[in-house]
Amino acid sequence: MYDRDPLVIAIAVKRANRKCEAADCEYVPFLDVQGMPYVEVHHIVQLSDGGPDVIENVACLCPAHHREAHIGQNAPQITAHLAALRLALPPAGGR
Repeated sequence: MYDRDPLVIAIAVKRANRKCEAADCEYVPFLDVQGMPYVEVHHIVQLSDGGPDVIENVACLCPAHHREAHIGQNAPQITAHLAALRLALPPAGGR
């Protein structure tokens, strides 16, 4: 388990306006128990790979793209796209 900063999560969700940041995402989010569109905060460089828990290293993804970013064939492309959005990180392959 890794400690995650709730402020990083809150800023990421607000910055993305509760929308998936994957390229051309057409997923229609469901509403969470508070009535807000549900998104998940993804670390571009994973914490397990030494990535920092900072706003420059996270993006909001719909549940489908979040899973795909971890185990999908298109994971390297998703990661590269998200890294390019942040500009502070070089595009990275892998998870």
